[in-house]
Amino acid sequence: MTLVSGRASMTTNPECVPTYGGPLDFIFVVHPRTICDVLRAYPHLRGLDEGAIMSAVRPFSVSILSPISVESNGRRLNGELVSIPYLATEFRRNVREIQGALREVLAYAESRQTKVVGLGALIPSVSRYGADLLPHVRTARITSGHTYTAYALARHVVAVEKILGGPQPIAIVGAAGSIGRGTARALCAQLDSRNLLLVDIESRNQALQELRAELLSRGCRSVATSTELTSIRDTPVVVCATNATRAIIGAHHLRQGAIIIDDSQPPNITLETATEARVTVIKCLARVPSLRCPFDYGLFEPSYLIEKQNIVFTCLAETVMRTGIEKDLSAIPGASGIGIDFEEVRTLADTFGITIAPFHSFPEIGRVSLGI
Repeated sequence: MTLVSGRASMTTNPECVPTYGGPLDFIFVVHPRTICDVLRAYPHLRGLDEGAIMSAVRPFSVSILSPISVESNGRRLNGELVSIPYLATEFRRNVREIQGALREVLAYAESRQTKVVGLGALIPSVSRYGADLLPHVRTARITSGHTYTAYALARHVVAVEKILGGPQPIAIVGAAGSIGRGTARALCAQLDSRNLLLVDIESRNQALQELRAELLSRGCRSVATSTELTSIRDTPVVVCATNATRAIIGAHHLRQGAIIIDDSQPPNITLETATEARVTVIKCLARVPSLRCPFDYGLFEPSYLIEKQNIVFTCLAETVMRTGIEKDLSAIPGASGIGIDFEEVRTLADTFGITIAPFHSFPEIGRVSLGI
């Protein structure tokens, strides 16, 4: 691995080494979901056991994985995909170390004169959606990407319902979190006759009750809550928006034929569970015209990577939007949920031609058609 500056290292995948060395418009920060993500960035470590692999990358707080470029309204936005060296399963027990690594990322961002830093996967959950990082930046803006993600989840639901012939009962797993709250609000704003089931862990029950009361006060007609995953058993459409560090939904939680819209990274449901339960899983993704990023996120089979470079995580899509408008304001939802007008993010998406992606499932399945 090549040392770039301070505690930053460069990918050893020759197809992903950035060639642009000037000021960056944005950085998108992620972490490896599993050891497979580490090996995509450092293929020379293949053959080593997990402990040896992590020992090799741990000294570097910042791993530069790939360039990202976007042609936007007549100009080119230059960005980079960077990672911190902590697996999803390590997030609960290494919070202090992860926060230290994120500060190193911000130092790298400042050294590159970066305008916007976007946060991916579980990183918002250990940084109060980015609020804890604000004291460590001078000029960069920070976005959790949660506003567009919530909006996109609602758009996925509406698209599914159109195929199914009309509104459906919807369960939102992780409803007390930032994205879950935002999705519930967006769905109720779109249609007040919603039949919603809000699901989260017991410790968030009070937040669930507060959200239920809020939605009812806004005119949403049917809102139930639960702290048990088994409650989604009879729901035809399930939205997954948790910050769980592993898959938490089993086949016994699901009704056969259900449609699962999974935004969570790591995923809340595995391919094996989906196959066993005979359900359709749709990943919540966005299409960003002209975006180019050669890194393999693990979303598609390798043969489709070049063709589908512009289909990405929704939080990355919002990072591009926030970069493009050059507005001096970080986009960080509070702990109580999204505080930004969805009309604004819809307008931003339209401005940059960003849409939800065609339905895609696991890489082994690819694009899906509900065929109903």
